[in-house]
Amino acid sequence: MIGSEAEIRVRLTEKGVHKYHRLVHLRPAMIGEPEEDIYTFQCTIGQAKFYFFKFGEDAEILSPAELRDEFKNMYQQAADLYQKKERIL
Repeated sequence: MIGSEAEIRVRLTEKGVHKYHRLVHLRPAMIGEPEEDIYTFQCTIGQAKFYFFKFGEDAEILSPAELRDEFKNMYQQAADLYQKKERIL
């Protein structure tokens, strides 16, 4: 994907690890061995957003901080949509 690569640190649940091994399309490259449940990847920010957003609660972005904040905001906006009273169709 377009952009310069960055080091992305992600905490994966057991389900998240399973998803990582199963979902191969645009999967970022893992760097080294995981430290407990924390995995490090080398990829663009765009690739990390596209790939890990679908993991939901099974992936927590730890760094970089800007990407973590972006995930928090995207998930919050989605949750806010569902917390509104029933929408008129």
